[in-house]
Amino acid sequence: MGLRASYVAKLVRKGMPTDSIASASRWRQENTGLRAPTDPKSVGRQIAGENDPAETNSVIPLSAARDLAFRGYDTILARVLLLPERTARHCNPADPHTAITLLNSECTAILVDAHPLYAAW
Repeated sequence: MGLRASYVAKLVRKGMPTDSIASASRWRQENTGLRAPTDPKSVGRQIAGENDPAETNSVIPLSAARDLAFRGYDTILARVLLLPERTARHCNPADPHTAITLLNSECTAILVDAHPLYAAW
């Protein structure tokens, strides 16, 4: 029959006769290639147009993406600006002035690095 032994064993478990090659071939023609029934709910959704692949893969407009990104950037940058004042005394209780100077320097560097990317939008 030109089949692998593992596939033949699978077909035998499903009921393929083993008495002759002719009966096995006939059984195989009648019983293989049958698909499991399609889920009626899935068919109904497709007919109704729900779960449309074009709709689920849609892209939002660039202006909406930009607005979302700016809201996120604004929040992050505002917190970066407040970071030195809020954390300096916890970073170095003995000398908060040195801590605030160092934190201001690092936060300014972050803002300077972010500015070209932020301005490109």
